[in-house]
Amino acid sequence: MSHPWGSELASLWTRQVPPSRPTPGEIAIFTRFARTLQAKFSRRLDLTILGSTPEFQDWGFQEYFNVTVVDKSPEYHQAIRREVRHKESSPRLVVNLWEELNLPDSADLVVGDLTFGNVPRDRFQDFLRSVYRTLRPEGLFMGKNVFQPISPLPDLDETLARYRSGPRFHPYSALAYFFAMDVFDSESQTIDFQKLFQRVCSADEQRLLHPGDIDMFRKVGLEVALSEPFFVPSRIDFEELIAKLGFSVIAIEHTDDVFTEYYPLYILEK
Repeated sequence: MSHPWGSELASLWTRQVPPSRPTPGEIAIFTRFARTLQAKFSRRLDLTILGSTPEFQDWGFQEYFNVTVVDKSPEYHQAIRREVRHKESSPRLVVNLWEELNLPDSADLVVGDLTFGNVPRDRFQDFLRSVYRTLRPEGLFMGKNVFQPISPLPDLDETLARYRSGPRFHPYSALAYFFAMDVFDSESQTIDFQKLFQRVCSADEQRLLHPGDIDMFRKVGLEVALSEPFFVPSRIDFEELIAKLGFSVIAIEHTDDVFTEYYPLYILEK
């Protein structure tokens, strides 16, 4: 199963807002753990970024890491580089599927944003195993990911009523998770983005959103999002799998972002 990675998707991605992009609060947490590791090793760290996320490329440059970017599409990587602030940075690009990465013991840090959803469900264990293999002993795998809810969510209409009466946030940031779980396929454990957008349109037609919210969902590209299903594992299955592979959970962190309850940051050690 392949995603349509390329320059067109890169252009779409630049319109995204969190949680589909890293936030300053998330970067600050990753920095704290990376600097602790740097103090322990007393040398320049090697960072592998899963995907071409500009925020991580800039972060790696600012922290003076040796940066490797692993992306399945050189066209996507080249197109997304226009979002990188530090144009003088020159990360090494490795064109490969994450689940087939073969760079053993090459990184002190591996970081990625929402990586799980972009790996086919039947290759998820292969993906985690390749990350484990890439890390050196005591290296860290850090990232934000989305999981199935631990307990049942409130009814969507109730959530939307609470949203309308509460503080104003970007509707995608505040509501994407709840719309996604409303159309979640429990059998395949995936989200269909086309169904998600149809559900948003239905809520708009029923006047369950603020006026203009539907346009904000369109502006982030949800209307033309990925056609491939987006995998969302359960936290129980994930934690059992990483323990089996040999990872240790160093921390589970959260920021003050509106969506953080459902998008934890896992800090894993090899």
